[in-house]
Amino acid sequence: MDASQEMVALGVCNILGSFVQAMPTTGSFSRTAVNSASGVKSPSGGIFTGGLVLLCLAFLMPYCAFIPKATLSAVIITAVIFSVEHEVVKPLWGSKKLDLVPGLVCFIVALFYELDKGIFAGVGVHILIVLYGIARPSITVEVRQVARTGQQYLHISPDQGIIFPSVSYLRAFISKAGVSKGNSSMPVIIDCCHINKTDFTAAKGFKAMLADFQTRSQAVYWLNPSPSVTHVIKFIAGDAFHAITDPEAIGPAAQGGVDTSDPLLDAALPAYGATETA
Repeated sequence: MDASQEMVALGVCNILGSFVQAMPTTGSFSRTAVNSASGVKSPSGGIFTGGLVLLCLAFLMPYCAFIPKATLSAVIITAVIFSVEHEVVKPLWGSKKLDLVPGLVCFIVALFYELDKGIFAGVGVHILIVLYGIARPSITVEVRQVARTGQQYLHISPDQGIIFPSVSYLRAFISKAGVSKGNSSMPVIIDCCHINKTDFTAAKGFKAMLADFQTRSQAVYWLNPSPSVTHVIKFIAGDAFHAITDPEAIGPAAQGGVDTSDPLLDAALPAYGATETA
C-alpha cells in the first residue's frame, strides 16, 4: 500500500470540492490500512465494514464494551506498521544524514501532537534545508597563474546559479577573498561554468560588488558566462561587467584599462535576444 496515496486523494478531493461548495472529504488512514491488510481490493469493502458496524450497534454493543482498548490499538498498529518505510532509514543514514531530519521532525510532531501538524512541520523543515542550500552555495577560491605571462589571479568558482537568496553571501565572500587572498590588487576571475541562471536582485548585488572593486582598482572578470547570465548582469552593471573566454586575456595591458567591447559580449547579447524572440 502506498502510504501517501490516500493523503493525495483526500487533498485533491478537498481542493476540487472547494470550487463547488462540496462537503469536506475526510477519511481514516488507519481504517484504510486495516482494509489493505485484510485483503480488500475494491470500495465495495466499505459495504461489508458498514454492515458490520450496524450489526455491532444493533446487537453487540453490550459485549463490545468489554473489548480492551489495547486490543483495538494492537489491530490498528499491526495493520499500519507495514506502511512505514523503515527500510529507507539505513540508506539515508549512510548517504546523507541531513535528509533524516525532516522525517524525524514529522514523526515526533505527529506522534505527540497531530498528524497534519506533523506533516506541515516536516515540510517546513525540508523547505528551510533547501533554502539554506540555495542561500549558502559552496565556493572554491584558488590563486592561479597565467601560463603565458606569469600573471597571478584569484580564481573563484560558485557551484550553482546565483539568485537573490545567495547574492548577499556571495558578494561578501568574494569581496573578502579579494582583500585577504588577492591583497586588494590581484585580478579576480569568477568562473561561470556552474552559474546557469541569475536574476535582477543578484545583478544589482553584483553591480554594487563591482563598484567596491573599482574603488580599489582591482579588476574583476567573468569567465565564460552563458548568454542569459551575460544579458542580465551586463544590462544592470553596464561597462563594469567584463566577460572573457580564457584567463590568458588578463595580461598586464588589460589591468590598466579593460576594453569593454568584449567579443564574447558582442556575440552573446544578440544570441540571447534571438532566443528570447523565438
